[in-house]
Amino acid sequence: MDGFGDWERLAGRVIARRTELGMPTRQDLAQKAGLSYRLLGDLERGTRPVSEGSLAIVEQVLGWQPGSSKRILEGGEPRLAIDGPPVSAIADGLAVGQRTDASPTADRALDEAYRFASTMVKSGDDSAVSRFGEFLGDIGHSLVVSASGELDLAADGEVGPTASSLQPTVLRIALGRYLFDVRNKNGIGLNEIGDHLGCTEKSLSDVENGTAKFGRRWVRRALTAYGIGDPKIHREFDELAMTADRSGWWTGYVDKLPEWFESYIVLERFSDRICTFESPHIPGLLRTPEYARSVIRESMSVGVKRRVSVAMHRQQVLVRSGGLSLWALVDEAALYRSPEGADMQEQIQYLIDIGQRDNVTLQVLPVSSYPPSNPGPFTLLSLPLDGNPDVVYIEEFTSAIYIDRAREVDQYRQLFNSIAESAYSPEETTEFLQGLLSANGTGH
Repeated sequence: MDGFGDWERLAGRVIARRTELGMPTRQDLAQKAGLSYRLLGDLERGTRPVSEGSLAIVEQVLGWQPGSSKRILEGGEPRLAIDGPPVSAIADGLAVGQRTDASPTADRALDEAYRFASTMVKSGDDSAVSRFGEFLGDIGHSLVVSASGELDLAADGEVGPTASSLQPTVLRIALGRYLFDVRNKNGIGLNEIGDHLGCTEKSLSDVENGTAKFGRRWVRRALTAYGIGDPKIHREFDELAMTADRSGWWTGYVDKLPEWFESYIVLERFSDRICTFESPHIPGLLRTPEYARSVIRESMSVGVKRRVSVAMHRQQVLVRSGGLSLWALVDEAALYRSPEGADMQEQIQYLIDIGQRDNVTLQVLPVSSYPPSNPGPFTLLSLPLDGNPDVVYIEEFTSAIYIDRAREVDQYRQLFNSIAESAYSPEETTEFLQGLLSANGTGH
């Protein structure tokens, strides 16, 4: 993101929103976002621009829709990730709720309060801003009511899954598939679970497919019915389930997630088609063990062996029966960049070999054709279940972002197709790779 826009205005909105969500200090936000305190200091003081990747993480943690930061910088308001209206118009009678009789006055007060928060940032008095944010939270909370005039307590009071035509979110899909796998492993039928919980098989199927909402009380009962007795898993599942309705999802690196959930956040094992663009490395699904180890060592010194094991396990999706199809675009520069300890000749030969598989389409993007927009690496995952959205997965140094909004996913799909058109064809790619080997005297 360029440096244009009202960054002090964004600073005020960020401070007010994090305080509203129970994060009174900048350190609280840093811990939840996995970003540095110094970077967030720049953001909350409005002193310098922050990268799009960092802003995307902040938007996820604050419960804002992607692109909200840009809207604020341009004079607009953020939109909540529950498809609600702008914060300053949260009581306009849209999806979130309806106005109370006094809401026009409160609405204007909320808008002015956010404006005032921006000016308070200039004073540098963080404690004053935090206290002011508490008042903002109270105002915003008073505006959001259900159509019946009562606060929506579904998240805590729900006694069963809410079957609906909900657009599945990434996290609901992953949690549902975990339950599906556990049930099959334990040999339990949907009818048995339904009898235990008093739910229909259709409702439980919706849960396992990611198309039903479930509340905290129901989750606790359901885990027991599914044969999951570990209290630690109960607590961890409960925490994850409470954020499962976000469209798009952010998480810190998998080391911060429970081990039982690691394979489910990747979603590769559930996909029937993956399109990936990687730079400046070889895509993860196409790495040799030595190359993977070298890349991992560049970013961390502990847990390397385990990471390599996970990386190699991921590649099983390419060789399993009825395996998924992979379309990979490789940055030419990655072929000339040799991470310390990596055997690039072996890696290039592996690319040639795996590129011959019927389910793998491999293209090299010439350095001269690299997009001027300089996009970072991203992956498109297509899920085979009816109603499940395609997902964009963006991995950064210490975090990962999942995007499942149809319009944004479509933008990434168009970007991928555009890059593919500029790349060598699969046949040209094979010839190019063989030429690299021959140039080093190791051509086969």
